[in-house]
Amino acid sequence: MSQDKVSLGRKVLLVNPRFQFQFMAWMGGLAVAVVMVLHLAHDWFFYQLREQARLAGLTPDHVFFQFINSRQTELNLISVVSFIAILVVVGVIGLVLSHRIAGPMYRLKLHFEEVAKTGVPQKLKFREGDFFLEIPEAYNLQFAKKEEAESSIRKMV
Repeated sequence: MSQDKVSLGRKVLLVNPRFQFQFMAWMGGLAVAVVMVLHLAHDWFFYQLREQARLAGLTPDHVFFQFINSRQTELNLISVVSFIAILVVVGVIGLVLSHRIAGPMYRLKLHFEEVAKTGVPQKLKFREGDFFLEIPEAYNLQFAKKEEAESSIRKMV
């Protein structure tokens, strides 16, 4: 096993690190964008509260402004903790999903290399739960048709 592959027990999680890290980065970027939009929405909400209080004639040192500031600080802390939790969850989900994409493609690559090396075509199988399960079905159908044609030729000879 190469050094750039991360494993969990027997299961290799990073079979194509370049693709998988890029996939996780896109998912993480999307999560960051969503969190930033929520943060801006929170800021806008508290800005509106401050403006309503100012228009109502409350002075900047009024206890209501202190209350708003304390609630905003608390919400910011909750948002930071949530953001960290979201990044961890998105990272794990990104790793699992990217593995379900990269794993079958890695298996297909190994299969093609083995067939090229031995010259003997074999049936292809992906793991249950992987994406692209239709690929082995189509390949094996082609494989079966080829065997059927070769068998017919052998019978004729």
